[in-house]
Amino acid sequence: MEALIQAHQVTHDSRIPAAIATALHGLWTRTWLPSQQAFMYTDRIAPDGSGGTDPAPDLNLLIAPAYAWI
Repeated sequence: MEALIQAHQVTHDSRIPAAIATALHGLWTRTWLPSQQAFMYTDRIAPDGSGGTDPAPDLNLLIAPAYAWI
């Protein structure tokens, strides 16, 4: 999303805010854990065993700037 935000600053492409809003809505509805006040690390465990649905509060600040921008 950071790259899209930077692209929007240059191009003012009107499709970019809608795309970011769609992504953020998906993250919120699929990965936000209100009781832990954190996003999940991922929304699934990959076939190789990586990922997981455990809370990852240390990742919140990677996502927060996009919410602030939108």
